[in-house]
Amino acid sequence: TYTLNTSRSDDLNQVLDRDLGSYGATDRDRFRRGLERRLATPNELAIEKRGRTFTISSNLSQPVTVQADNIAKTETTARGRTIRTTATAGNSGVTIKTEGDRANDFTVMFEPEGNDRLRVTKRMYLENQNRMISLTSVYDKTSGVAQWPTVDRRPGWNNNNIGNGEFY
Repeated sequence: TYTLNTSRSDDLNQVLDRDLGSYGATDRDRFRRGLERRLATPNELAIEKRGRTFTISSNLSQPVTVQADNIAKTETTARGRTIRTTATAGNSGVTIKTEGDRANDFTVMFEPEGNDRLRVTKRMYLENQNRMISLTSVYDKTSGVAQWPTVDRRPGWNNNNIGNGEFY
């Protein structure tokens, strides 16, 4: 179980100001609202690892279970797009990557850092820019056991789940 260390983490507003500066005002505001929701940094994070199976939860989302076997799992969206999600585990942590809908593609990496810390890096495609936006958050370990946070029920904030919550 981890708690956000704000002094060691990127500030979402600064990242958005820097990376959205080339958009016109109307587009910038529209993209900013979507990215604020999708890149929101949870205050609490819990991870449970059993072999190559990881269950991850935060105060912004229900638990999601991924099998980190480097095999792409596919699902079809309501718009008919095929989305591939791949989870890979290694000595440096676990990486989850979703591809198939350029405007919603993302990568999230969970990497251990010295002194009982966890570095979480999220990368997402910036629409019409042909580049990614990246946000890094650092968490301090508060417990060696996953204590599942209470999910913040604000509308639209707990919809960051990967697929249906399970990938095997």
